Amino acid sequence: MSGIYSVNLADNSCTCSEWQQVKKGMPAHDVRRVCKHIVKAILHRKGDFDGQWNEWTLRILHAIDGGVSHGVFTSYTHAFFDNGNERFLALYDNSRGYVELFSENGGCFGYDSSGNRWAHGVGPEKPSILKRALRPWIESLDARFKNGKFHLEE
Repeated sequence: MSGIYSVNLADNSCTCSEWQQVKKGMPAHDVRRVCKHIVKAILHRKGDFDGQWNEWTLRILHAIDGGVSHGVFTSYTHAFFDNGNERFLALYDNSRGYVELFSENGGCFGYDSSGNRWAHGVGPEKPSILKRALRPWIESLDARFKNGKFHLEE
């Protein structure tokens, strides 16, 4: 392909290979359906979509657009947590146990619980407080989906 893709915002479709291979099977208005090309088009026409995308979804879209997220996992579980300063939407990848955290302040942080490390070595403020809050949630999901063990090291 030439690197130029056709996006249709009416049904959130794209001609890129990621959309064709992974995202095509998701429902039309599901955030898991959007690839980075659809995100760019949505953000370019943001005024037309504000009524349909809530604030957390917009944070996810901005993280995809900024290259710090690949988008919402195909199969995930979500919950909200805080570290005393800000609130986070946590998405747990049911197939591998990886957690992506979206901050109410706009940050996005990946967390590998099995290795107890933040993606790219960058975590939010007060990471220990957040990890303590995440621990029981991740442990229960790891057991449910048979993923790696969570290790909490301060």
